Amino acid sequence: MRPFSFQKHIVVYVLCFVLCVFFSGCSFVKKMQHLPQLLTLKRYSQEQSDLSEEVKKQNQQFDALLASISGGGFKEYKTAVRVRREFGSPVFSRVTERDARPVEEWLYRYATKYKDTDKVYLYFDFQGNLLDWVHEGADASR
Repeated sequence: MRPFSFQKHIVVYVLCFVLCVFFSGCSFVKKMQHLPQLLTLKRYSQEQSDLSEEVKKQNQQFDALLASISGGGFKEYKTAVRVRREFGSPVFSRVTERDARPVEEWLYRYATKYKDTDKVYLYFDFQGNLLDWVHEGADASR
């Protein structure tokens, strides 16, 4: 009897092993079928995190710009390169005319606020020298 029961136990162990492999393999196959969709969702989630970090960084740079202007220390930034290095790229830039000469106008504001917010306009000549700046407070736009 001993050899028979030993063979019976081996058959049970092998059967359990095969069933475990089969059922775990089925879930793996199901996951693999949806792998492209799962990877797309993962990339989307990462892009949202990156975007959120970029908005946070841009808002912190704008806060630093406002603090520099209100503290009187902004006068030391005389070139476009220095302004961009310290406060990041502007939200919007365009070529316009000011005092009957063409200038480059940069707009800084909070990344996601469009109305009723502070705005800073910087004016540069085409050599990149800062000519003037205008700070419009949130109260001034009402």
